[in-house]
Amino acid sequence: MYKMYRRRRSMFCSNCGNEIKEEDAFCQYCGTKNPQYNLQTSQREGETDYINYQKQDGSMIETSRCLPAFIVGLIGSILGIFGGLCVSMCDTRTGGNAPFVLIFGGSVIGMVGACQCLKHVKRGAVLQLIAAVMIIICAYGITGADLMSVFAFVLLLAGGIIGLLKVYIFDK
Repeated sequence: MYKMYRRRRSMFCSNCGNEIKEEDAFCQYCGTKNPQYNLQTSQREGETDYINYQKQDGSMIETSRCLPAFIVGLIGSILGIFGGLCVSMCDTRTGGNAPFVLIFGGSVIGMVGACQCLKHVKRGAVLQLIAAVMIIICAYGITGADLMSVFAFVLLLAGGIIGLLKVYIFDK
């Protein structure tokens, strides 16, 4: 999703970087929609300077983070790591190291996904869902994984769903 950003009362398209007029609904160079178009038509010129933007990596972008998906995913990942250790120590069925690898690997991917939610919510949510699938494959397919692994699955699944809901429903 491309956003327009503002610098010194001039609008610049974040997709192509060209300067556009404030009253334009779309960038005349690449066609990216100006999300501030309806907002600007109802505001006076002096009031547009109060829109909250943050400078990051040399460009002005609107801050968009998903803290709930990060927290839930991080807790789920930590529980998954402990669950993987418990499963590998118990070794209830002879599956070798596969249960440990799936639960531990899923937890690490979930942790990366949780951290990605702070930068790119959609990518982080998808990684958390992949981690949840890896853990549930182990929990119900290979071994009777312990309760912590099941909690890790539920939390990572919830984190992924929260992230995707934020991207596709709440940010529209």
